[in-house]
Amino acid sequence: MTTLSAVLVTVGSLPAIPALAGGAGGVFLASHAVQAAGAIAVGLGNFLKSAQDSAARRQETIDGGATIEK
Repeated sequence: MTTLSAVLVTVGSLPAIPALAGGAGGVFLASHAVQAAGAIAVGLGNFLKSAQDSAARRQETIDGGATIEK
């Protein structure tokens, strides 16, 4: 997982954590815009991770290495 995808998934998940949403920033984190932005960030992070994993598998195949199933 790239650093960027890990950061996007982590930051995008913050509004969904009940302890954070109920705290001082709860009103802000509970807003629909923040929830939507969080969902987009998580989706983008997951997409980047999937793309990187796919590219790594293709490169292993091109290099003649054995493909390792996870």
